[in-house]
Amino acid sequence: MEEGANGVIKKVWFNVNGTPIHAGEWDYMIRPVEVGQQPVDVDVPDDYALQPGESWVDETPGAKRIRRTEPIYEDRATNPLPEGAYSEEREVVQTADGGWTLAEDYRALRRDAYPPYSPWDVIDEILKHITPEPGSALEQIQAQRLAVKAQYPKPEGDAQ
Repeated sequence: MEEGANGVIKKVWFNVNGTPIHAGEWDYMIRPVEVGQQPVDVDVPDDYALQPGESWVDETPGAKRIRRTEPIYEDRATNPLPEGAYSEEREVVQTADGGWTLAEDYRALRRDAYPPYSPWDVIDEILKHITPEPGSALEQIQAQRLAVKAQYPKPEGDAQ
């Protein structure tokens, strides 16, 4: 797996609408599937009792033969790709539950999960708890910040 900026590069499968449906190689789930029935003639011992679905081909003692039907199997994909699906090499991030998501979707989820505070709100909150040294640059910054806040107070209920 190739490393991306924040995740890894993997093959990502998309449905016809462009929605991601799988990251990694597609598992077609190849399984034997019954596709029909075929008659089979089988030699049996003289004391053999017919089972349901069987018939005698030859009842001659020492050469008894029955006919039974046996299934025919073929390996088939039980999980084919959906119609119109396509793949691209894309950057993905593994989530806490072990799944994979597109890196850009993960960044958006992460960004949206943060509280709606601007960096300035955070700086204001920090500066409320700091007493700058008299005459320091930080004292000047604090004075300018308080002057702006006095001139332009934040509207009630505004998180910005």
